[in-house]
Amino acid sequence: MYKIFILLMAAILIPSAAFAEEGGISGNIFGGKTGMLHPYLSLSQQYTSNVFKVKDNVEGDFITAVSPGLWMAVPGTKEKMVEIDTTNTAPGGLSLSRRKPETFRRYQTYFLYSPEFQKYWEYTDEDITSHRVEGAFQYNLRGGLSIDFADLYLNGYELMGEGISNDQAKFWSNLFNLMLSYDITNKVGFRVDFSLFSLDYKNDVYSAADRTDSFIAWYTFYRMTEKMSIFAEIEYTDINYDISVSYDSVELRYFTGVKWDITAKSRGEVKVGYGRKNFDSSDIESAGDFVMELKIDHTFTPKTSVGFTILRRTNETTIADTDYAIVNSFAVEYLQKFTERISGNAELLYMSETYEGAINYGDSVKERSDNRFRLSLTGKYEFNERYFAEAGYSYTRRDSNVSVFDYSDNTVTISATGTF
Repeated sequence: MYKIFILLMAAILIPSAAFAEEGGISGNIFGGKTGMLHPYLSLSQQYTSNVFKVKDNVEGDFITAVSPGLWMAVPGTKEKMVEIDTTNTAPGGLSLSRRKPETFRRYQTYFLYSPEFQKYWEYTDEDITSHRVEGAFQYNLRGGLSIDFADLYLNGYELMGEGISNDQAKFWSNLFNLMLSYDITNKVGFRVDFSLFSLDYKNDVYSAADRTDSFIAWYTFYRMTEKMSIFAEIEYTDINYDISVSYDSVELRYFTGVKWDITAKSRGEVKVGYGRKNFDSSDIESAGDFVMELKIDHTFTPKTSVGFTILRRTNETTIADTDYAIVNSFAVEYLQKFTERISGNAELLYMSETYEGAINYGDSVKERSDNRFRLSLTGKYEFNERYFAEAGYSYTRRDSNVSVFDYSDNTVTISATGTF
């Protein structure tokens, strides 16, 4: 949390001379014409057909959620600066490699706080309150050096049925990420990323998964054109468990890839390589495998766009007596604007997870393998620039070679959001 405090103080203490360099600020510093302060409120009503994500004895329930929030930016902007999400099982914490935020300003500061209160109508013991705090700061020097750091703090709950228990898995996590990039020439540049990810579960049954990850990556870029670069990357992740020290490991990954931002219509990054996981304990066999990451965003027309994500890597696991998981995932999102006020999107996700480490499941000893599928459809109506409503449906299914972990769920959600 102290890192977030530093970010917020930086937003307040930057001297007025720096503001003048960007063309000046008029009006009230907290809002007005500057667009610096963005409070919002979101209300949603949801029905899920499978609260506990189980195969048998399925129970449904209604869930009401209230999520107030506030984000601010200095200098003022209407666009959020940060694109950062974490996954508790991902080595280093990041769901996907972080893209460098692009800004033509000398500096940009960003801060967000958003709690969420979920109320179950029938299973009131499952009521939860979660908190999200994130902040970022970027400074671009004239000599070609860019400094960017971000921090994401989460105090929340994992989905039920995802680990060794069907109970809500309460946790807190913090990801601090520092990114330094420097253009040596118009053609050659490099980037160094450093992350520190901490994870702490509040449920005793999950406490063996508490850990701290240190991550560092080096990129060397060669700019083929103004908008396209090829690069080589080396990643190093040191994974240290608080209790289950026998699962401490080091991951090394080597990538080569292409990054492009050719037009306003096409942006993406593809990298492929080899990763090796070496455990500190000699009782657990080290392993190497093919790894890759692909992210593509393409706009066909001003009203139609699509995004793809493909991922292959090793993940940590909360399932007892398993060493790690090999994850393959594919996701596609389609967005369509029908009128000035009405839009919609469809999302499709497929993921396979193969866990290393045979477990006795009663009738057999085997390595668990899960296949996940999710389809989401959402419609959005914008009353004006400040207020919009959404309605959506999602279908989720997990098929496992250990059939007791199979489940399916249908969820319907309606929501309304307003900014003030």
